Amino acid sequence: MPGVTRGLAPFVGVSFIYLLIMAATTVPTPLYPFYQQRMHFSLFMGTVIFAIYVVGVLAGLLGFGRWSDALGRRPMLGAAVVMGLISTVCMLASDVFPSYGLPILLVGRLFVGLAVGLFVGAATAALIELAPPAIADKAPFISTAVNVLGLGSGPLLAGVMMETVPPPLRSVYWVLLAGLLIAALIVWRMPETVSVKPGARPQAQSFSLPAGVSGPFIQAAVPGFAGFAALGLFGAVSPDLMRQMGIADAIEQGLVIFAVFAASCIAQLVVKPLPLARTMVAGCAILTLGAAVLLLSVLFESWVLLLAGGVISGAGQGATFAKGLAHVSGAVADTERAGVTSVLFVCFYLGLTVPAVGVGALALEWGLTNAAAAFAVVMMVLAAGAWAINRSSLAPSTR
Repeated sequence: MPGVTRGLAPFVGVSFIYLLIMAATTVPTPLYPFYQQRMHFSLFMGTVIFAIYVVGVLAGLLGFGRWSDALGRRPMLGAAVVMGLISTVCMLASDVFPSYGLPILLVGRLFVGLAVGLFVGAATAALIELAPPAIADKAPFISTAVNVLGLGSGPLLAGVMMETVPPPLRSVYWVLLAGLLIAALIVWRMPETVSVKPGARPQAQSFSLPAGVSGPFIQAAVPGFAGFAALGLFGAVSPDLMRQMGIADAIEQGLVIFAVFAASCIAQLVVKPLPLARTMVAGCAILTLGAAVLLLSVLFESWVLLLAGGVISGAGQGATFAKGLAHVSGAVADTERAGVTSVLFVCFYLGLTVPAVGVGALALEWGLTNAAAAFAVVMMVLAAGAWAINRSSLAPSTR
């Protein structure tokens, strides 16, 4: 029953599933060049394959984001694991049946998006509710850390498996399949944290926010969009950029991408004891600096600057993501937390996907270098706007 279900084992179990689901979304990143060779599609189609899952994410968040508040966390987490299993089977099948590979690949990406959309709001709320008393205040930060660490682990796992365990386009998905079967067992055994009322009916998600939440929401959403845009660049087109800069090995590419996401996780831990408003302002400034370094990396075709810009951007994203999500989560009632969190994640995942697809589209006309440079300029503008929004929340004496 709610109130007596806190415990380390279920908390760790849900964290593991969170990590796994998020890793599944970025596993294909270092595999895209090989999919391109096998299925003969363009860079733009590669970014579409990366991004198609956002359609599933939005469908999951908007259609089912509030359902766990009424039906309980376990049913929604279980449904997400099932969607993840379907996606993984599709990704395996795309290589087994290459004649139909591209459409199967797109279906697989759609289902992993559904998994994320069903999962993130319910899982974030469940982690807060399951956290043992000793770490209850750290639960929001742990949820953001496993989210981003999962995104970074996917490319690294895929790169290692592709280079060391044949066949290269299947081995990593067998690992994911095994992990998701373990995840299903964890969900089956975990306690429910919501008091489900008889006859309760779930409601579709809406973009309306409870009173008093709009301020914290905007302060979190704008830098969140900009920060996730930087992560999206590394998740969608960075392998192509790195190949232009002399890094063709999939493990090395995975390490570069992992470093960006690891910087986000480290930043989330570092900023936890720091004051909210000043940390948000500093995080937005770091994001702006990261975008400037990314622009230089593209102009000079330097993988060192690309790595530096990615790590700086990742640190800014981590600071603003962790503080922003914790601020919004703490501003709403328990019965509204999953719904509001889901709306916030809609903003984050639009940032993760829309700019990356834009880079792929522009690359068709301008070339990848010019398209990536344009992206960096837009990111700088967004990050600067987020800085201005959050700076306005500071007391005049602290500016």
